[in-house]
Amino acid sequence: MAIPLSKLVGMTPAIEGKLNEKGIHDSDQLLDASRTPHERNELAKHCGLTRQKLLALADRADLARIHGVGGVLSDLLEQIEGVKTVPDLAKQRSEHLHHQLEDLIEEKKIKLVGRAPSLELVKDWIKQAKALEKIL
Repeated sequence: MAIPLSKLVGMTPAIEGKLNEKGIHDSDQLLDASRTPHERNELAKHCGLTRQKLLALADRADLARIHGVGGVLSDLLEQIEGVKTVPDLAKQRSEHLHHQLEDLIEEKKIKLVGRAPSLELVKDWIKQAKALEKIL
């Protein structure tokens, strides 16, 4: 599910403006424009970013394809060791990841709209990650 570029962690108005110049306005469009190393390199140059910084933004856009992961939850996943990409998420054990999320929310005293992700939701994220076509 596409989200606005401004919702991606690490996105700045300057980077968003440069991406907009290329006709990129949401996470799906960023992902589509970042499929290959060559495309990422060219886009990084246009935006004045390193390849690694652009790849990190593309990885976040890739995670946004998972229904229910976005905004704060995407940021939380990235703070957990070993969960930066869709393939990383696909390898997780649901119970372990759920406990890590609960611990992180408590540790950082994060206030979520609604409630913390349930174990069933985490299982669904992992199932979706396993089913998604590899793009990056």
